[in-house]
Parts: sequence; C-alpha cells; structure tokens
Amino acid sequence: MVGLVAALALSSGLFHVGHHRPDGRDVHVHFYRQAGWHFTIRQDRFRGKTMCRIYKHDVTFAEGVVTFQFAHGVDTANARFRLDDGPARDVGSVAVEAAGLGARFNGPNMRNPSDGEVHIPADVIGGASQVAIQPNATTNHRTFSLVGLSRALDVARAQNCDDLAGRVSLAAPASSRPG
Repeated sequence: MVGLVAALALSSGLFHVGHHRPDGRDVHVHFYRQAGWHFTIRQDRFRGKTMCRIYKHDVTFAEGVVTFQFAHGVDTANARFRLDDGPARDVGSVAVEAAGLGARFNGPNMRNPSDGEVHIPADVIGGASQVAIQPNATTNHRTFSLVGLSRALDVARAQNCDDLAGRVSLAAPASSRPG
C-alpha cells in the first residue's frame, strides 16, 4: 500500500526536484494587451531570462529595436525615416546599432533581403509619437503611429523583461536627437 501511495504521489507531481515547474516546461509564454499593443512575454526558466515582444499592426518592438513592416516584396534597403516632424535620415545610419541589438537583415528572399522591414533602435526613436518611412525612392512614405508604445514598455518592464533592463528609454524628445 505504501508503495502504491508513493507511486501515485510521484506520478501526480507531489514531489518536485529542483526548480522545474509542475507542468515540466522550461519555457512559458504569456500574452497581454494594453492600449492597443500586444505583448508576448517569454519566460525561460532554464536560462533564467524573460524576453518581451511588443507589437501593434505593422510595428514590433523586440530586443531594443522597433521594426516597421511593409509588404514583403518592398525593398527597404535604402529607406529614409523621419521622427515626428524632424529631418529625414537614412536607415543605414542606424543599421549597425540595430544589428548589434539583434535585428535581422537577411530575409528569405535573395533578391530583396530586407523583406520589407525597417529596423530602428528604440533609443534613436526616443519619445517620437510617429515615424514616417519612405521605403525607397519610388514608393511613397508611410506614417506609423507609436502612440502608447512608451506605456506598453512600462508594462513590459513590470514583467521584468531582460531585454528592457536599463537599455531602452522612450522618454527623450526625438527632436533632441542628432540628425
């Protein structure tokens, strides 16, 4: 009888060894929504890290980079962007910083490796409420709203996201950024 009780206790998860969750999974993903922004919070208990992805329509924040998505066939390699009403800048001027934070620049299409994406480090965006991007010389610009992103980042910080720890500040006015 004691053997049966012990077997049932072990199989039901009554005794846990180490820091494993009762369900045995190392990675847990949670989804939230705040002010029109969606959150994916990925808690990796094995590595001891929590990573956040924040997105709204065609704008995604992950690992300190804000990515703006055009159609996959649009070539954005020579895109220009404008923060609020500031001067236009080449995305190439921030590409190295964005790549260093983890942005990918090698899409699945060899003819258009940009895959319609424009990556701008969040620190460059600062407190801008919108970003206008002209993907190339033959395509009209498109304006992306960032309203609520700063609040969304605050919510993500409350989830202890490691990719937000002390690196990203959207409080600085975009007009004070060097052009």
